[in-house]
Amino acid sequence: MTGSPPQALAASQAPSGLEILWERYQRPLKAVVWLGILCFLGFYGWKQYRQMQLNQKWSKFAAAALLHDSYVPGQLEVIQLQYPMLAERAGVERILDELQNTPSEKFEQAAREADPEQKPYLLWLLAVHAGRKGDLELAAKTIDELKAHYPNHVLVKDSDYPIQVRDPVKKDPAEKKPDPKKDPSKEPELQPAKHGSIATTFLEHLRAAKDYVEPSHFTKPVIPADAPKWKITLEGDYGSFTIALMTADAPKICAKFEEIAASHFWDGIKVDEIVRPAKTSRFGADPRYQLHFGFESTKTETNRSDWDLSTASKPEHVVQEISPLSHFEGAVAAQNRDGKAEVDRLYFCASDCAQEDQGRQVFAYVIEGGIEVLRRICDSGFARAQDEDVGRGMPAENIVIKSVEKVGS
Repeated sequence: MTGSPPQALAASQAPSGLEILWERYQRPLKAVVWLGILCFLGFYGWKQYRQMQLNQKWSKFAAAALLHDSYVPGQLEVIQLQYPMLAERAGVERILDELQNTPSEKFEQAAREADPEQKPYLLWLLAVHAGRKGDLELAAKTIDELKAHYPNHVLVKDSDYPIQVRDPVKKDPAEKKPDPKKDPSKEPELQPAKHGSIATTFLEHLRAAKDYVEPSHFTKPVIPADAPKWKITLEGDYGSFTIALMTADAPKICAKFEEIAASHFWDGIKVDEIVRPAKTSRFGADPRYQLHFGFESTKTETNRSDWDLSTASKPEHVVQEISPLSHFEGAVAAQNRDGKAEVDRLYFCASDCAQEDQGRQVFAYVIEGGIEVLRRICDSGFARAQDEDVGRGMPAENIVIKSVEKVGS
């Protein structure tokens, strides 16, 4: 009689092939896994180390190239989002100012320590720095070094269209201009591009700037020794200042000024407006310093709200004359209305105000230290706090013209 195997023995199974392999090779397999983990960690650590070295290398370059502080977090960051062109201009102006104020030795040292990938740009910065300082010799020497060591670099390699500004082609004024609204894709015709390189174009501009002779109308005219002089005295602690009339350039306006002054028209009139750079401006303040007086109501009306600052001058105070003089520092100008000079309405410039040349008629200049008096008036307080933000408004105090008197015979 054949017997059956025990139930426990019948239920058991032989180990699988994988289990046998695992039992036999588990130690080598574990070693391989750990080796893979260690290799991954080692690779990651090496990659992080290389990235850290790369960051240090380019951070050092950014500092040497004045790019370490391209923007100021906070307020300028908001400006970048809302006004990207203004923010970009402010950033470029900051870099150019810092470039000019950085000693040449810093760029020279940075170029010596830089690797071949960075050195061309540091040499370029040194050349631009020298150019902005007016040192054409150092700029040319640095460009020559750049050409000698990096002849194929984008900064020195010649091309048919290097980076450059191309001016529009001047058209005949009689020729009808195309309407951009009808064809918005129509681009303006530009002057032909000049063959060359960025570096050679830069040196050409430097040489042209060095040879540039300023036109005579950009230079403040010499005041004649025999020019009629008038002293303007103010009440209080502001003292007085003297102006010299340019009778050869604006004879009619000067004659009318003397006629009005002789009638004591300005005696008792108050300064109704001062202009100076706004201290809280975000985007760069208006650099002008100037003041104005001449409205007759400021003499008679105590309440400023009753000042009439819009009425035209009396006909007898107006002359028809175009002055060739410009608003250099110290300029005295008559207000222009409808192409005529209102000689009783006067502007006094304590800084260059060339942007006003088309709107006023200059006929005299402040002399004998009078600019300091004008600056003190322009730096006085504003009547309204909000005027401080724009740098223009009525002065807080009554600044009164005491007298306008001729000096000498």
